[in-house]
Amino acid sequence: MALHDIILHSAPLPDAALHNATSHNADAPLSGTDAPSLDTNAPSYDTLLHDTPHDTPLHDEDMPSHDADALSHDEDSPSHDMDVSHDAPHDTPLLDADALSHDEDSPSHDADVPHDTPSLDAPLRNAGTPSHNTTSHDEPLIFDTADGQQLRINTINTFLKKQFGQKVVKLSLDGGFTCPNRDGSKSSGGCSFCSASGSGDTAAGSGNIIRDLETQIRLLSDKWPNAGYIAYFQSHTNTYAPVNELREKFHAALSHPRVIGLAVATRPDCLPDEVIALLSELNQKTFLWVELGLQSIHTDTMKAMNLCYTRTDYDNAVNRLLDKGIRIVTHLILGLPGETPTQMLESVKYVCAKKIFGLKLHMLNLVKGSQLERTHPEYVSFEKMEDYIDLVISAIELIPPGITLHRITADAPRASLISPAWSYKKRTILNNIHKTMQQRNSWQGKGWQHP
Repeated sequence: MALHDIILHSAPLPDAALHNATSHNADAPLSGTDAPSLDTNAPSYDTLLHDTPHDTPLHDEDMPSHDADALSHDEDSPSHDMDVSHDAPHDTPLLDADALSHDEDSPSHDADVPHDTPSLDAPLRNAGTPSHNTTSHDEPLIFDTADGQQLRINTINTFLKKQFGQKVVKLSLDGGFTCPNRDGSKSSGGCSFCSASGSGDTAAGSGNIIRDLETQIRLLSDKWPNAGYIAYFQSHTNTYAPVNELREKFHAALSHPRVIGLAVATRPDCLPDEVIALLSELNQKTFLWVELGLQSIHTDTMKAMNLCYTRTDYDNAVNRLLDKGIRIVTHLILGLPGETPTQMLESVKYVCAKKIFGLKLHMLNLVKGSQLERTHPEYVSFEKMEDYIDLVISAIELIPPGITLHRITADAPRASLISPAWSYKKRTILNNIHKTMQQRNSWQGKGWQHP
């Protein structure tokens, strides 16, 4: 399918509105496209500031952001926060918020939230409020109009800015953990697609969490002197350790006066009861979400990729986290070997039938040092950028408006990237997704059917 050239923007949708607009069964069948509702227990900005020793908000590294967060402006360098770009035009949005260095794959829209920004109670549809009870609309669902944008995606960056009333940045950390797929307890060598760093190539890991936070905050302070931060434990499996060690490291991050939120990336099979209890405790004190790497719902793919967990493990983890009111962000990979576009979209539909808070869509990158480099050295997940854009837009249209999008492409350092050769051009990919969505009159949830 051809790539269409028009500038497009995306925008996040508010917390409360989505809860009121969506209600569904977390165990809905594969064919369902139920819309997850956002967590109504999210603390207010005032509550967060009162309950935590912090005076600022948070930000994610895997979320789409509309502000140009970019430490590096080079298309060869990975982004560490949301796909943002310093030198991108102000009329283009950015979708992918994954990294502390605010990438150039998205336009920069750094201004504070204007006073006339729509409330969290509902997204915009041109001048009016959309109905969530219909399958499709002639007019696009617009999530944000800040900085002159008309964002068609519910990005996490906009959500956080509206939620907390200020800029929030996510700082990636390597907490020194490992993974049951690496230490021999389940396997060795890691999941087939993982890099040697456990998918945390841009995470800071000196062994001193406070020092790592300070280093990153210092780099960002000129651009965002008043920003708040989310400490994002990214590398490897960040609940795979004795609970006392987890408590010490998570509390260390939250003790920093500029940190007011916590994001913890893990596997669905590494959440024993005592860890769930710790996360529940933290969820009462700060803004927390847990990221679950599912990648695919298809058994053959999960086995071939050496995941060493099952869809049932994911379902159980989701149910136990939701039972404690903990927000969940699910990871899926598009372009895994052997999967058809139909299968990839089935995975999207499946997780969207759960009450997840957010979703990360990763394009499969073949990277140096991974098991895939050895087993599939010539593999290319998407030959052309246009092919990926077509697929990801199809996926976005199936995602309920209430789910926040944290990532819609990949972010491998160019030095370790093998294929697709064009995938390091993150800003170009994101801007073309926006353009194509606008040309096709597409938006998040356009094809979603309310239960």
